[in-house]
Formats: sequence, C-alpha cells, structure tokens
Amino acid sequence: MQHQHITFNVQDVGQIWPRIEKEFRSRLPLRNLIWKGGITQTPRFVEQLNVKVTVDGENDGTSDSDSSNKEIMSATMPSLSTNPLLNIYLLETLDTDALDMYKSVIRPRVKNWVSKVTQRKGEEWAIIYLPNAAEVQRMATTTKFLNMRASVFDKLKSDFQTKKDSDHVIMLRPDMIESWNTVFLTLRDRTVQALEERVGNMADEIRRLDSNRMMPGWNYCKFFIVKESLVNMYRLMGLHSEALAQYDELEAVYFELLDSKRLSWFSKFGGTHPGDDFADILNDKKRPYHKQMAESSITMFDFRIYLFGRQCQLLIDMGDYTELISRAQRFVSSFSKSMRESGTGLSLSFVASWTYSICQNIVEICEGIQITQAPVDRSQAHNASTVATTRMLAASKAEFLTNARQQLDILGTLYDRLPPKYLRRSNTCIQLPSPLLRSPSESNKPDSENEKDKQAGDVPKRYGPYADDIDSITNPVLTEALASDERFDQIYVRTCEQATQYYLECGRRRFAQVLRGDIAQLFISREKWQDAARVLAPLIPSTDAKSLGLMDVHLIERMAICEQQLGNTERCLEYVMCLVSHSQYLDRASCNMYTDMLVDLASHLRSPVQVGSGASSLFTVSDINAIDRDDTLCVAATLVSVVPKLIKGLKIEALLIAGSGIEGNQIEVLFDVRDVALEPGANTVHLTTDSVSCPGRFVVRAVTIHMANLAFPIIVSNPNTRKFVRLNEHPTAPVISLRPATVVDSTKPSGVRLSIQAQAVSVDSGMSIRLFDDNGHLLLNSHCAQESDGAASVKDGGMLVVSEAIKANAAVELYIRLNKKYTTMRVTVYAEFQVKGQPRMFLDSYVADFSPRLAISGYVETLAEKHIVVLRAQSCSIDPIRLDALWVAQIPNISDNNDKGLWEQMAVKRGYLQIGDCTTVVREYSAAECDDTIHIQVEASFVTVLDIVCKMVCDKLDQLALKHGVSQHKRYIERLATAHIRATIDEAATAREKKLVCEPLVPLWAATSAYGTAELQKSMRQLFHELSEALVDGKLTDGGSSSNNSNNGSDAERLGHMLRVELALGVTRKYAAASMSLGDERSCHVYEPAPLAVSISLKVAAGPDAEDRRHTTDNKLLVTLVPREPEKWLIAGPVSREITLDKESGRAIMKYTLVPLEVGYLRLPEVICHEEIIGKEDRPSDSHETNNKNDKETADSLGSKYQRLKTVLVDTQTTACVLASSTVATMYTVPISAAESPVGTAVASRTTASMTFI
Repeated sequence: MQHQHITFNVQDVGQIWPRIEKEFRSRLPLRNLIWKGGITQTPRFVEQLNVKVTVDGENDGTSDSDSSNKEIMSATMPSLSTNPLLNIYLLETLDTDALDMYKSVIRPRVKNWVSKVTQRKGEEWAIIYLPNAAEVQRMATTTKFLNMRASVFDKLKSDFQTKKDSDHVIMLRPDMIESWNTVFLTLRDRTVQALEERVGNMADEIRRLDSNRMMPGWNYCKFFIVKESLVNMYRLMGLHSEALAQYDELEAVYFELLDSKRLSWFSKFGGTHPGDDFADILNDKKRPYHKQMAESSITMFDFRIYLFGRQCQLLIDMGDYTELISRAQRFVSSFSKSMRESGTGLSLSFVASWTYSICQNIVEICEGIQITQAPVDRSQAHNASTVATTRMLAASKAEFLTNARQQLDILGTLYDRLPPKYLRRSNTCIQLPSPLLRSPSESNKPDSENEKDKQAGDVPKRYGPYADDIDSITNPVLTEALASDERFDQIYVRTCEQATQYYLECGRRRFAQVLRGDIAQLFISREKWQDAARVLAPLIPSTDAKSLGLMDVHLIERMAICEQQLGNTERCLEYVMCLVSHSQYLDRASCNMYTDMLVDLASHLRSPVQVGSGASSLFTVSDINAIDRDDTLCVAATLVSVVPKLIKGLKIEALLIAGSGIEGNQIEVLFDVRDVALEPGANTVHLTTDSVSCPGRFVVRAVTIHMANLAFPIIVSNPNTRKFVRLNEHPTAPVISLRPATVVDSTKPSGVRLSIQAQAVSVDSGMSIRLFDDNGHLLLNSHCAQESDGAASVKDGGMLVVSEAIKANAAVELYIRLNKKYTTMRVTVYAEFQVKGQPRMFLDSYVADFSPRLAISGYVETLAEKHIVVLRAQSCSIDPIRLDALWVAQIPNISDNNDKGLWEQMAVKRGYLQIGDCTTVVREYSAAECDDTIHIQVEASFVTVLDIVCKMVCDKLDQLALKHGVSQHKRYIERLATAHIRATIDEAATAREKKLVCEPLVPLWAATSAYGTAELQKSMRQLFHELSEALVDGKLTDGGSSSNNSNNGSDAERLGHMLRVELALGVTRKYAAASMSLGDERSCHVYEPAPLAVSISLKVAAGPDAEDRRHTTDNKLLVTLVPREPEKWLIAGPVSREITLDKESGRAIMKYTLVPLEVGYLRLPEVICHEEIIGKEDRPSDSHETNNKNDKETADSLGSKYQRLKTVLVDTQTTACVLASSTVATMYTVPISAAESPVGTAVASRTTASMTFI
C-alpha cells in the first residue's frame, strides 16, 4: 500500500544533518500522539507514526506507479498532493560575529525558504538552530537581564515565529538529552497540526464532491480517488476503523449508482483478461487499479475485487476476523451470482474457476492469521474469546473449502471428470440443471440442432460440452486437475480432506462425516474398494447402536458394498444386518435386496457365527410363557421381526436357567423348534424340549434365532430386568419323589422312600440317581443300605443305580437309608436316564421333613425287689399327633425274626398330642431278673393331623386339576397348598372339630400363575375357589385306633408312622430327679428372654441300706446347666450352682433366663447334678461313670470334692424341646406372590421360618 509513512524534508545548508542523523533517527517513529481531526473532530490516540526523512528534496523511494498516483492526485486535487508533511531547516553559526552574518546571509536564505514552504497547503515547517560554543558559554555565564545583546536564536524567533502559541524555531544542543526531548516535542506538535490541516482539507473536498453528486459531469472514479486519499491518511495514523468506514461509504455509493444504472464510468463488466479467474484479493499490484480509476477505464470486475481486497486488509489489521469472514462469505456468494447473470459474457466454467480460486485464497489468508494467545495475567473471558475465534476461523475455512469442492463438482460435471454414479450417490454434489450444461456455443443454437450435433458425435468425449471453453481457465491447479481423472481425484480428495480437518477442529463432526462419505463414494465410483473401505472405517458407527440416523445408514450401505467386493463375508454380513434392522431409511427395493443378501451370505458361511447384540435387533422377544401340553414341555415366544420380508427355514432356541443347581451350578434348559418362517411383525412360536424334567421357576436368559450358520442371540433377561417362566414336570417323563419312611429307627441312619413313577414312555436300561442336601452334599454313599424289589445299588460317588428298565406307567419303590440323621432339609433329586436312546434328565428340589415327630424316653425307679420302668412319649411335631399304639419288649427276649408275640402292648391315652404334650406308661420288672442296665425296645404307631389333611388335599386336587385342565400343575399346587395349610392351620380346632380350620387358599392362585398366561390365571383362580370350599366343608377321615397286626386298610394305617427306639436304662439306687418348666407357654420368641425353672430332688431306692445312702451327703448338690446346642441358646446367670435341698420337701428350685438365638425347633439344655463326697473311702460303688466330655471337664475342675450323680428328667411341664418363633408356633410360611422369595431356598427370619416350595 502507498503512504505507509509520513515524510520529513530536511534542508541542510551547512552539513549539519550527518552529525545529528543517528540520534534523530533513533527517536523515530513518533509515538503517543493526540490527534483531533476528520469529520467528527473527536480526539484520537495515535500510538505510532512512521516517518521517512529526506534531505534537500531527495527522492523518497517511491516507485513509478506511486509517482503516477501523485500525478493523479495533483490532477484531481492539486492542493492535496503528497508533499512532505514537515519541512525542517537546519541552521548553525560558526563565526563569533554571528549577528552580522545573520543579517547579511542567514536571514535572507531562511526567509526565502519559509516563504516557499508556507505557500504549500497541508505542510508545516520548523527551524532547528544549533548554537556555537561561544553562544553556549555566554548563555551559561550571563543572565538574561545582563545580556543586552540579542543572540542569533533570539533574532530567528523574533523574525520568523510570529505566533505565540506555536514554536517554529527550536534550539538544539546535541550533547543534551533535554534539548533533544524539547525538539521532538515541538516536531510532534507540528506534525499533528499538519495532519489536522491536511485531513481537514481532504474532508472539505470530499464534502464538496459529495454534494455535487447529482450534478452533470460528476465522476465516481474521481470521488473514489479523493476519498481513498483520506483512507490512506487514516491508515497512516493506524485509525483502521475510520478508514474502513470510508470504504463502506464508497461501496454504498457504488451499489446506489448500480441500482439506478448510472455507472457510465465503468466501460464493461470485465473478467476477460487472462488470469482473472485466479484471484488474489490482497494483491493490489496485480493490475494498475489507480491508473484505470483515474482514467475511468476500470471494469466492474476489477473494481469489486480491489474494493473488497482493501476492506479485507483493513479488517485483518484491525483483528476483526469475525467481520472478515462474514464479509467474505457475502462477497463470494453475491459476486459469483452477479457473474452468472446474463450480459456479463462469463461462462459457467469461468465462474466456477474464480469461485474455487477465491475460496482457496481466503483459506490461505485465514491460515496466515496468527491469533495471539492470552497472557497468564489475562482474564478467562479473553481466553474463551481466543478459543472461540480459533474455532470460528476453522469453521469458516471448512465452509470455504466445501464451496471450493462444490466448484470442483461443477467443473467435473462440465468436463466429464466425475463418474455419473458419484453424481447420483454423493451427499453434497451439486446437481446442475440441463440448460447450464450447454456450452456457450450451444446456447445460441436451437435444441433441434444441438440434438443433431450430439447424434453426429461432434462433442469431444473427455471434456463434455465445454471442451472449447477450457482455455478460459488459467488457474494452474484446475488446469492440471482437468487434464486427467487421476489428478482430478487427487485434488478433489485433498480439498475434501482439508475441509474435513477444519470441521473436526471446530467440532462439527457431522459435516466432516459427510465429506468423508463423499470421498468414499468417489472411490466406490472408481471401483477402488480398498481405498473406500479405508476412508469409511472410522466413520461407521457401532452396529450395536440401538438407533442410527439416515447418514449412518448411507455410510453403512457403502461399507457393505466395499466388504462384499473385497470378499469379507462376515464383515459384509454385519453391515447388511444393520441395514435390514434400519429398513425405515431404505426404499422397498433396497429392503428386499438386502434381505436376500442377508440370507445368501448366511448360507455361505463356512462356520457358525454369532452376531452381536446390535444386530440382534432384527428380532425381539415381546413375551414368553409356558404352555401346557400333554406330550412335551412347551413355551410360547412372541417374536417381533423387523426384517421387511418373509424369512423361512429358521431354527429358534430358548435358554432358561435357574439359580439352584447341582453342586452350585446353574440349571439350563434348552427349548427349540426348527423350520420356522417369520413374517414381518409379531410371530408366535412354540418351542419344545424332551430332554429334561425340571419343575421350578426359571429365568428366560436368551432366545437365539439360527439362520443357517448365523445365530441371532436375543438377551431377554439382564441384571436389571428378568423374565420368569415356571415349568412343571415333563408330562411323559418319570417322576421321582422322596417321602419319610413308614418305619423310623432312631438308632440307624434315616430311611426314606424313593418312588419312581414312569408315565407315558419307558425308561431304557434304568437310571442313575443322586441326592443332595441343602448344602450340596451327597446324601448317599457306598455304605448306605437300600431295599427294593428291583436291582439297585449305590456306587462310589453317591450314585444310586437302577439297572433294570422301567416300563411305561410302571412304578418302582426303593427304601434307602441316608448318611444323615433325621432332620428337615431341602432335598435335590438329580436323575439321568435314556428314552429311546436319547439322554434325559430329571431334577427336582423341595423341602422334606424327615425329623422324628415323636420322642420316647424313660427312666427306672428302683424298689426293694422290683424295678419300675417309666416310659414317656412326647410330641415333637408342630402338627397334632394321635398316638394309636405303643409296644414294649425287652431286647434279650426279641428273636431275630422280630416276632410280635413277645411284644407287650401298653395302654395309651387317646386323643391328639400338641407339641410338648406327653403320655406316660409304666412297666414293672423283677429286680432279680435285671442287671444294672435294662435294655428295652419300644415301638410307637402314630399319625399326624397334617397327614390326614394332605391326603384330603391330594384327593380333591386329582379331581379339580383334571376338571380345569391344569394337571401338569398338580404337584406344584399340592406343595403350595400344603405349605399354606401348615403355616395357617389351627391345630387345636382342627383336631377338636375334625374339620380343617385354616386361612383361605384362594390368594394362592396368584403365586401359582404369576408367570402364566391369562387363561392359566383364570383357571387357577377357579380351582382354588373350589378347593378352598371343598376343604372347609369336608370332614377329616378318622381311621380310628389300629393295632400293629391289623390290615384293615384304614387311613390311619395307610398314613401312619412307626417309630422304633432302643433304650438302655440304668438301674440306680440313688439319683437326682429334675424337672423343668418354661413359663406358661409352649413356645418362646426369638431374641426375647424366657424364664426357666429347674426343680431338683434326691431319690433313694428302698432297701436295708437306703437310710445310709440318703445321709451320705448333707443334702448339698452341684447343679450344672449344659446347653445341648450352644450356638442356639444364651443362658443368663451362672451355669453351675451349689444348692442345698430343703429338709422338709427335699426339693430345691433354681431360676434361669434363656434367650433363643435362632428360629426353629430348639432343644432345652441338659441338667447334670454332682453330690458332695463326705469321705473318699465312702464313695458309693454305683456312682455313674463320666463319659461326656463336658462332664469330664466339670469333674476335673471340681476335683475330689464332688462326684457325678445320675440325673433323671422326670415328668415336667414342658418337653425337652421348644419352638422359638415370633407370634405363632409355626415353621412354614408361603408368600402369596412367588416373586417375593427366591425359588428353592429356605429363609429363616426373626419372625417366621419361611420356606417356599417349587
């Protein structure tokens, strides 16, 4: 640009300048000026003003073009030519008689110089006087009052400085800093005054020209030159905003004249010179714009580019990049539109070339902009502004490059460099209308002639209809691009990649994705599959995404084509499945094509492939339920297919799992169905299995759809949401059940009845059975005995093997002794067998009560010649017990064949015994016939109320299940109803009235049909209504009393139990009789204290030495309370106490406090008594030996002071066991909703012992 500095012209007549030049130039440029001028007369701060110094009018270094500009300025406005802004006259006197020389020589010269300078407008002047040594000494030694003789400096000020407010004459002493400062302050003031005067003159001239705009002869070009001279002055002072305002006014005047069509100064539109399509907007030397402007020969094309370039330069100098980008976008859009208008004579290819060039030029300008980073002490707001500007520039560069790429689309279409496939499939390619595709030569011909020319083949094949117009493109990049397809593709891809990079920098990833997709489409059109796949790979979203957009689907389409052409079947399959699952973005033909492609690719897979969860969205499971069938296990799944076409030949599998398996493993059940056809939308499919019979609640883990070797897994349940299905036994598979043995021998391992009931199918070659407890331990081992009619044996590993085949509808019953004591436990039955050569499995888990319901104990009271055996039968069951018969026999009198004739039946109390109740029988034995220990065997026959109730429930269910079509649910309903009755039955009222008294069974229908269909829920509700009414109205069947020899087949006999106990009762002459009383209740509450009263008395058998044995001690005993189950009881107070029996009653009573720690059936502590020894030699010979570990420890701690005394628990208020519960004496409760408790687990709580049956 011109006039980047102002000029100081120095008049040096005495060679003074070389001596002061260095110091003078070191103080340039001028800084911190306050300028008042321009139109508004507003004070402005000029930070810096560049100065060029010329000596004696020497050339200032301007070029020829600048000289011509000066001439132009002088011709248009002679008073405002670019002369020096400040003229300086250097003066020095060396003679001592300087005043005489001043008058004769100096004064005329200076006067002549000042006269010339003051005649030029807009220039200031200053005289710098350098005093000689004599003058300096005189000024230093003489005061002003005594200095009557004036100096040369005083004469200069008097002759040439007429104004008091301005200094034109200055003294400079080069050796003094203060003198230099004074000189430059004066020069700065003179400079500001010259600027104000010059700008004022320019403003006056501009106002004059503007006021004459409507007058004839007014010239816009002259007006532009004058106004631009003011712009240059503003730029010189760094006032860029004022300079930009002047250019904006010029542009506004131009458009005003353009609208009124009064632009006669512009001869033509322009753009026809070589290189016009290659823009460089900041280069004002590209053409002689000022000369053309002065001659009024500039074209509209050159003028618009020059004016826009000057505006851009000012905006860059101001740092207003936002405005720069905004104006550039408007200019490119509007001017390219103007060039396409008729009458301009510019072809479409020229416009595209120019637009491409200027967009690239603007991008280069933006890349050259350096955004200063904020210093550390700047605010965060400044940092945010810097980041925002950087992102704005990146977005703008991306948009301009996108526009440049669109111009390549136009040129590629015009010159046949872009394949037609790309033009149809590109996302952003510009589709040109047919009239624009005609060449300039064709535009003037009728359509019929153009058609004839095309048929004749006159149009060159490579350059299309614009083959003759390619010479108008002079941009070397475009010329090279249009020469070959390969080079065109390189430039096209490079432009797209640059735009993509800037889009990513500004965070507009979606736009970057579009451009990359176009690059890939170009490679696909060129059949460069590998390059296309490389570009598309980072763009493809995860196919597991639940929702994709239209653009994502288009990208996946292209990737699928590439993978198919490259032979990557599995990858192509993944993309095709994603396309099919988003068929809403495809037309019907594409949907059918991709569906057929999916089936074809699946059939060509060499090995099974399981797709990801995203591809599984082709199919979804809306619901799945168990279906009752008479021949197999079946579940009905509702599958929703989004595939827009019918698919045949599918295999569908459903995996169900349960958490309680064998040895901690999960149970898996697989349902399947083959050769299924799925239509678009919802489909109901029935899946079956014959491999397992596993009743219980299962979680539907997944449904898998197989299409040839392609598997679509559909996850139905996850940790947050689970789908449950309850399965029953397989309707045709054998059923294996465990029940307590009819005869229980407490001296041997527990025995159970194992029943195998075959149904509609036969079992090949027997089966293998394993039994597990609730801890996963085997209940059988090789030492366990078994009795059966068929061949069965227990192998190593606890497996019961039935070797013989089982025919259809046949039953096998085995009597097995387990390797555990009697208890209530969860038993899991696991069996493996074969049906028609196919392996099958049976698995069932439920709670079985093997604990003894009756406890038999006894003791011996010794008289002189006989022993009285007292036998006590106590109820240990929460269910009322009816004791039907009791047989007693002395063991030596029992033969090996267990002849019942040697047994003696004892008379027992009739009626029902509640928990803790007991009945006592007495039998006498001759003392002469007995040793110190009497061995007897006792057998008791009894039946519980719950046995009778359960039998009644089973009989009713047989009828109702068949009536309502829920026979497969019978066993589950039976277990659930039994548990409910056990939890809510009123035992006393039921036994008294011989009628079931419990809570209604109706609410149980919700638990039995919680995961079933609506039809099953309706059937279950009706069934439980009828079952509840039948049980409440019906009478309990009482079989009456039955002896052990009877075979009358009554309910009492069929439901009865036999308990066999062997007792070894010691005959003791002296013993302690203890009785315990636990308050007035039959049960206690867990974690709540319960008072326990223990009564102790001393018993001495009759005989001649009875009195001596009675006085062995002084009625002093040591009583110890030993818990049988320490982890279940907390005993408050001392465990061992010394007591003295009351002399009158012979009894002592002790108070204890017990706190139960667990819920359930708990045994009371054991009472152990020791007597004090009077003398060691007087120790009785019949003292009881210490066999118990606790007794030995007690005896050791007591030393020789006490010895163990036999302690007999006589008739007490309570039994030796109590039930610790919350409010009711119950062990079993069943939740109404099966979802409230895990399946197959026993839950103990503070309030109830809760147990759920499957």
